[in-house]
Amino acid sequence: MGTAAETFKSIEPRAPPRSEIGAWGWVRRNFFAGPVNSALTVLVLALLALALPPLFNWAVLYAVIAPDNVVVHVGNNKMFSDNIHNFTTNPYRRVDLTAQLAHSVDPADAIGRLRIRLNSIPNVLASPAPEIDIGAFNERGAVLVVRPYTANDHYWQVFFDANRIIRDTFAEAGYPVPEEHVYERT
Repeated sequence: MGTAAETFKSIEPRAPPRSEIGAWGWVRRNFFAGPVNSALTVLVLALLALALPPLFNWAVLYAVIAPDNVVVHVGNNKMFSDNIHNFTTNPYRRVDLTAQLAHSVDPADAIGRLRIRLNSIPNVLASPAPEIDIGAFNERGAVLVVRPYTANDHYWQVFFDANRIIRDTFAEAGYPVPEEHVYERT
């Protein structure tokens, strides 16, 4: 038999096992370090598996973008029993207005005059361009829909300015006030 130095040979260093290093090693050390940590990790993952799909459905699948570019979340339980209108999700909104014309007014003339004047309102977006068209007819005449687009922060300013522009444009053009004609037959 030889001496102790001859019997024992030094072992060359080896890399640690894969289960102890990298991402899996970090997960194992932090989430599965013992029976209590393992049980809590499994419990939290189970709760997340139950909670995330309904949250995803509500936030993504049941979110509707309305024509005026407002996101509407359609609620489906007691906590959210009504629609939630989110006015700030999208960068701009459509301002929906109507303008009543008398029967004697040419709608094409009114549309042309409004189109020129709407572009002079501060904060009206060039793209998408303002929409002006005949939306309906009633007993007084044609009803125009006037829809300028604006950034969310300027919605009310554009709303009130566009109403003033409609009034001023029609007054300057000398359009008659729309009246309902009632005839009594005897």
